[in-house]
Amino acid sequence: LVLFYVFVAAAALPSHRAQQKTLREKSESAMLDMLKSTQSFMTGSEKGFDSHFFQEVRSCMSTFDPNLPLAQDKAWQGIIDYWQMRGFPSDEWGKFPSHYWEYNVTVSSMNGMLIYEPCNYASNIAYYHDVIEICLRKHIGKPFSFSENYVNAIGKGFSAMAWGSSFWHGSNTMLGRQQDRKTLAVLAYVFHQASISALKSKSPILHDLSKTPRKKTAIQLIEEFQNMYLTKPVSEWYNITEAFDIPDYTLIYAGLYTTVLTLSFDEISVNTIIPILADMFNLPGDFREFLLDHYVPEIRRVTSDVHLSPPEHATFFFNTVGSTMKLVYAFLWQERVLTRSPLFLDPIVNYIGWELLPRVNSVANQFASFQYFDPHFQNGTNIYPGSSWCNPVIPHAKWHLESAIGLLDMTYLADEI
Repeated sequence: LVLFYVFVAAAALPSHRAQQKTLREKSESAMLDMLKSTQSFMTGSEKGFDSHFFQEVRSCMSTFDPNLPLAQDKAWQGIIDYWQMRGFPSDEWGKFPSHYWEYNVTVSSMNGMLIYEPCNYASNIAYYHDVIEICLRKHIGKPFSFSENYVNAIGKGFSAMAWGSSFWHGSNTMLGRQQDRKTLAVLAYVFHQASISALKSKSPILHDLSKTPRKKTAIQLIEEFQNMYLTKPVSEWYNITEAFDIPDYTLIYAGLYTTVLTLSFDEISVNTIIPILADMFNLPGDFREFLLDHYVPEIRRVTSDVHLSPPEHATFFFNTVGSTMKLVYAFLWQERVLTRSPLFLDPIVNYIGWELLPRVNSVANQFASFQYFDPHFQNGTNIYPGSSWCNPVIPHAKWHLESAIGLLDMTYLADEI
C-alpha cells in the first residue's frame, strides 16, 4: 500500500519545467493557491475557490491587522515549503499519523502535495467563517464589551487556528501537530484573558493560570505567532513555538468555564459541577488541583461584589446553556477528548449526527441572545469544499465544523463575562 501511494505521488508530481511554470503563474497569495487546490481535490472542480468568500475573509483580516493577510500567506507558504522539503529527517511528511478515523491519502494540485486527511484538512475553513462573523459584529453589530485589542486578537487567533489545524491534518507531521495545538491554545488564552480583563485583580492565578506571572500576555503571544510567520522560515518554527509560554488549552478552558460557573451558580453547586466536568474531559490531576485549590478561591474573592440582576442572570445563564450545547455536541465528534466510543465512528451514527447538527444549533440558539450574521454558518451548510460528502461520514470534520460554530458563541460568552 505504501509503495502504491509512492507511485501515485510520483506520477502526479509535475516535471521540473511544469513546476517552474506553476511558480511563475501562481497568484501572489499562497493562501488562495492552497484554497484553490483544496477546492479541486475535494470537489473535482477546476472553477476555483469561492472568490467572494475569499475576498471577504481577507478584507476582514485587514481590519484586525493590516499585516494579517500577508502573515496568512506566509503561513500557508510555510506548508508548501515544508512539503517541498518533505519535512525534516526527524519529521518527514506523513510520518506521524494523527490516528483519527480518516486516513485517505490524496494528491493535491499544489506540486503533488500529499494530504493525508482531506476532510479533516478542508473542514478547517469553517474557522475562517468565524473571522467574518467577528468582523461583522465589530463593524455593524452590538459593540464588544472588551477592548478592540482583544477583538483583533480573536480575529487573528481564528485565522491562525484555521491554518494550524489544516497543517496538522494535511501533513501528519510533528510541526503540523504543534501548530495545531498551540494556535488552539493561544486563541483559548485570548478568550480567557479577555473575559476577565475588566477585573481589578491582576493575580497571575487568574490572568496567567499560573502561580507566577507568565512572560507574555495572550495578545502578545498572538503577535509572536504572526511575526514568526512573517519573518522566519518554516524550518525555525518548531523551536520558536516551543519557547512560547502558553498554558495547556485544557487548563485554559477549565479556567474559563470555572469563571462562567462561578457567576452562574452558588458555591455548593460549583463545587459539585467542577469535579464532574473534570472527569468528563479527563482533566489531569495537577490542573484539577490548581483549579480547586487556587483558581476557584481567587475568582470567588474578586467577584464577590458582582451582583447580577435577575434579568442579567437569566440572560447569562441561557447564553451559557446555548454555548455549552454546541461545544458538547462538537466534542462528541472530536474522537479523543469526551469519548472514544466506536459508536461515533459508525457510518449510520455519523449520518444521523450530521442530520442533527443544524437542529442542535437551532435549539441552542433559542436559548442564546447572541447576534449571528450568516444563517448558513449556523446550519453548517456549504461551509467548506467537500462538506456535502465529508459531514455525513467523517466524525472529526464535524468536530471542526461544530466547534467553529460553538467557539463563536464562546467569544460572545467571554464578552458577556
